[in-house]
Amino acid sequence: MGAIPDGAPGPDRLVGLSDDYHRLETCLERLDETHARAVRRAFLEGETYSALAERMAVPLGTLKSWIRRSLLKLRDCLAV
Repeated sequence: MGAIPDGAPGPDRLVGLSDDYHRLETCLERLDETHARAVRRAFLEGETYSALAERMAVPLGTLKSWIRRSLLKLRDCLAV
């Protein structure tokens, strides 16, 4: 009987994921600290925009603008 694959990434894939993570962190460090924190909380921690806006004491529209501009900057940074 054959082994059942566990679905875990192999060593080559883990190295690639590590490289991607480091590239993302480098690009996040180039953002304004407040904007980077908002992106991290929204996308890496799963916090909702409305909860995040309340926590950061800014209007929801402002938070959305910060995140939108930050995502565009991240896209450009990661495309290099």
